[in-house]
Amino acid sequence: MIVWLASYPRSGNTFFRVILNSVFDIKTYSIYDDRGDIGADEKTSEIVGHEFLPEDFDLEKAREEKKTYYIKTHGKPLNDTDKVIYLIRDGRESTLSNMIHQNSFYKKNYTLRDAIFGNIDMGSWGEYISEWDPKNRENTLLIRFEELIDAPLEYIKSISDFLNIKPIGGTIPTFEELQKINPMFFRSGKKSSWKETYTDEEHKLFWLKNAIQMKEYGYNNDIPEQFNSEILELLSLENKYNTQNINNTKKDTETELFRLKNRLKDNNIELFRLKNRLKDNNIELFRLKNKLKDNNIELFRLKNRLKDKDVKLESQRLELAKLLKIEQENIGLRITNNNFNILKNSIESISSISVKVHPLKKIKAYKEMINVYNTIKSESKTVNTNQPTFTIVTVVYNGEDEIEETIKSIIEQTYKDIEYIIVDGASTDNTIKIVKTYEDNITYWNSEKDSGIYDAMNKGIDLANGKWVNFMNAGDTFADNDTLSKIVKNIEENSDIIYGDRYYLKNNKKTLQKAKHIDTIFEKMPFGHQSVFIKNEVLKKFNFNDTYKFAADYNLLMQLYLEKYNFQYIEIPICNFMSGGHSESGLRPYLEVLKILFDNCKNYKIIENNIYFDAFRNNCENIINKSIKK
Repeated sequence: MIVWLASYPRSGNTFFRVILNSVFDIKTYSIYDDRGDIGADEKTSEIVGHEFLPEDFDLEKAREEKKTYYIKTHGKPLNDTDKVIYLIRDGRESTLSNMIHQNSFYKKNYTLRDAIFGNIDMGSWGEYISEWDPKNRENTLLIRFEELIDAPLEYIKSISDFLNIKPIGGTIPTFEELQKINPMFFRSGKKSSWKETYTDEEHKLFWLKNAIQMKEYGYNNDIPEQFNSEILELLSLENKYNTQNINNTKKDTETELFRLKNRLKDNNIELFRLKNRLKDNNIELFRLKNKLKDNNIELFRLKNRLKDKDVKLESQRLELAKLLKIEQENIGLRITNNNFNILKNSIESISSISVKVHPLKKIKAYKEMINVYNTIKSESKTVNTNQPTFTIVTVVYNGEDEIEETIKSIIEQTYKDIEYIIVDGASTDNTIKIVKTYEDNITYWNSEKDSGIYDAMNKGIDLANGKWVNFMNAGDTFADNDTLSKIVKNIEENSDIIYGDRYYLKNNKKTLQKAKHIDTIFEKMPFGHQSVFIKNEVLKKFNFNDTYKFAADYNLLMQLYLEKYNFQYIEIPICNFMSGGHSESGLRPYLEVLKILFDNCKNYKIIENNIYFDAFRNNCENIINKSIKK
């Protein structure tokens, strides 16, 4: 179970945690790491009863546990069912104290007006309280800070009843004692220190911003005398301040832009290094192409040998025709390549008949042979020479735990006009054994070493004969057995690429991820390759650029978009996509995406808005910070 200890910053949350620790022996946590503030001081942590959440802490799992987690938060409410103890303090005090704390502890440079209008961490006091609405929220105990510091023991029964626990005794430290331990957190505990700091103008601005919440929660003291008559003046002041704030924000933006430009220069240096590596890769590619030429020469030689064998086989067929010349005239027998083996077996059985047997009996035997052939021919399946609608390609390497579910998802589709191809990268586990059990339902499969997932996917493209090609690799599945039937019903005549939504599977949760419009491709990958169908002839023109090890699918969609092919969105879930895939970790995926963006987009503003650029920057900062700490 979870009990939130919620408050606007500097509203007595830490003091309340001291009471829980001292009177109830309740240890509390923080939704924030707090290793740089409370967690950094052993004495403060001890008096507050602060403990760190486990590294693998999961909110959903915690809600189901018998253990109760008491967690401090200054964030917005996450749901309406958790229990909440909400600490409220006179907004003027909280706003002032939050500004002082941010400036002194986090080295910010906020003004009191910044804090009043919410241009500070956690926003404005009134807006924050409205988000929580503690007076009307169910499962919520509202505690006033001013009453708590005057008579903390009077709240003990309310807390005990709300939490259904009994106090164990203990002494509550005074504010003077707490200040000696950590004056940074336990500043004063005063109730009217705001009067020493607020100007008349700032006080009026505060009431303009927070009057509704102040009155609702009973803070009606010291209202500006002419507040009602000065509304127009206050609005004018607010407008003046907002104009000034916009100018300040513009300056901050220009500073941030200058910093980002310097970082882009560093990224360009890294890209130059990567281009040199690509040159080396191209040299290796040239060497491999020469090796491929040698292999083609060997293949040509083998084909010639095969032709020689075909000539020999034709010679044997002609010899057999000579033996049947007389019987052909009597019963109209035609010898072709298709019935050659059947006739040969029949002739061997006929040749065992004694030469002394009457010729009519021998002719009768030949007629029986022809009847056998005609029966086999009539019962044989007609070869479908039409192009299949879909080619589904599954790429796998050592996927014994996932491959069977993927295969079933495809062969159990209600729409059956499918060519199914599996490309295995020379697996060393039981993958091939599993594939062989479904061999009758697979059009073609092979197992050989490749140079990566996109090399294997390109092999699938070379083998594909269907009108539309989709890659459903090991571990991924169609959303349901009717997926292909739904797609067929919605294909538009001029479409080159079809895409839809997908389900994202992680930690036994299934989340629908709606596909974005293709025009958002410069912001992020708008949809996964599992939920895409591309026309065969289009795909064979481009293939995947396998110099990219993680982002070749993003590069392919970018090229198709820039070449102005027609994309069609079908609003249905197409696939189930498992987390932990090929492109979900490390820095290289982000570098590859950035290279694709820089190669295809000259507007750096757009690149800065790409989520992968932001993620790359955060990853780099984390690596640098970890290195500094070491």
